[in-house]
Amino acid sequence: MENELHEILPPALLMITIAFLLHIIGNATTYYITIEYPDLIINSGLWKRCESNANDKVCYNEKLYAEYDWYRVCLAMSAFGFIALLASIACIGLRLSKFPENKVLRITAILVTFSAVVFILIGTVLFVKNVDDITTGGEFVYGYSFALCIAGMCLAALVDILLVIGLIMPKKNTRNCVDANSINNINF
Repeated sequence: MENELHEILPPALLMITIAFLLHIIGNATTYYITIEYPDLIINSGLWKRCESNANDKVCYNEKLYAEYDWYRVCLAMSAFGFIALLASIACIGLRLSKFPENKVLRITAILVTFSAVVFILIGTVLFVKNVDDITTGGEFVYGYSFALCIAGMCLAALVDILLVIGLIMPKKNTRNCVDANSINNINF
């Protein structure tokens, strides 16, 4: 267990913290998609939308799309992903600092990290599937906010794989070491 603690948990904690920050920045910025019209550029995030023309820029909260059920589900999945990433950071941090041998905490860390990936994936797929409701037929490109959310989700998935490997990785078999030493120390 000592080996797994020093090899897997510190990088996992760093990676899940980076995934959390990527998810926060991706959701807080207004560059999920960019829609360009001849005289207007619209930068839309999950929570805020900015419209700019040659003279000014106006930003407002995303109440325009609240009529769509898929959009409300997308926002909820984003929030659940945020909460699950926080819980994952807490579980991995507790394992690293206080309870490295706690089996329930090991399983909980894997489950909340997996649920964060699933929540973010569901929100992202819903957004991509229904993006035409937002663009109303205009040409658009996905922006860096979208890429940051995807990168955060992929990093969280990688952390989950590391945690599962740490769970199933064979432990040092102390019984065989004791038996081998006992046999060498027997005098006839």
